[in-house]
Amino acid sequence: ITQNDTQEPADGVGKFRDMVEIYNSGDKALPLRGLTPDDSVALTGEAFPVPETDDGSPGDFWTFRGAAFATIPARGYLVLFLNNRPDPSQWCEPYSGFGLKDDGSEPITLWGPVTGTDEDGNKIREKIDEVWLPPLPKDVSLGRKPEDPGPALVTPEDTFKHFRLYPPGH
Repeated sequence: ITQNDTQEPADGVGKFRDMVEIYNSGDKALPLRGLTPDDSVALTGEAFPVPETDDGSPGDFWTFRGAAFATIPARGYLVLFLNNRPDPSQWCEPYSGFGLKDDGSEPITLWGPVTGTDEDGNKIREKIDEVWLPPLPKDVSLGRKPEDPGPALVTPEDTFKHFRLYPPGH
C-alpha cells in the first residue's frame, strides 16, 4: 500500500503507514538477517534503487536488521512499514526507512544474500521476487494470492495477470 491513511495494520504508535507484506511460501523458515549485511536478505525501492555496476561499485541495498524480524516462518507473513521509524522505542516493528512512489514508476525487489562477485568485483545477489506497483489511489493495496503467485518476477505489463487491487474494506 502506498498513500496509506486508513488501512490496518497500524504501527506501534497508532499510525497507518505505507507498507509491503512479504509471504514465505516455502516449507522452511526464511532467515532475513545474517551476521553481516552481505549475509542478509535485501530490498531495493525508491531510496535504494537497483545498484549501478558499470563503475565497479556494488551499490547499496537496504538489508533486514533487528531481532523482531530475523525470520519469516514457513507459510508466514511479515508486514514491513515503508517509512522511517517514528520513535526509537519501536524496535520490535520492522521499518524500511524508505518508501515507494505511488505513480507506478518503480518496483520493489527482494534480493537474496550475496553469493559471490562478478569479474569486476561487484557483489552478486539473486532476485527472489520483484513487483512493479501500478499507479495506486490512496488506501488501495495490490496483492498476489499465495496460492496463485505467478512468476517470481512480474513485469509492469503482466502485473494485472497475477495481482488484484484491494480497495478499502475488501
